[in-house]
Amino acid sequence: NYGSADVTQVVISDPVPFFADVVLGAYNGNDILWRDAGGNDHQLTAAADGDEGELDSGLVKVHAETTLQPGAGGEVCYRVELR
Repeated sequence: NYGSADVTQVVISDPVPFFADVVLGAYNGNDILWRDAGGNDHQLTAAADGDEGELDSGLVKVHAETTLQPGAGGEVCYRVELR
């Protein structure tokens, strides 16, 4: 968050390139790795199953922070295999 105020309901969306496929199970059997603003790692599935991660129609989506304070950040990682 580069701003000077809190950001709420943070959702990170990233389109998977058309020439690549997400490698499922790449993180100890899970599909997406999210490191939150506190530095905690969350291994997520790509299914719409109640955790914060989802892969839908070529879009990786992570429902990240409820509130992200100024200067805070995290990261989302997923692996792809080129076709």
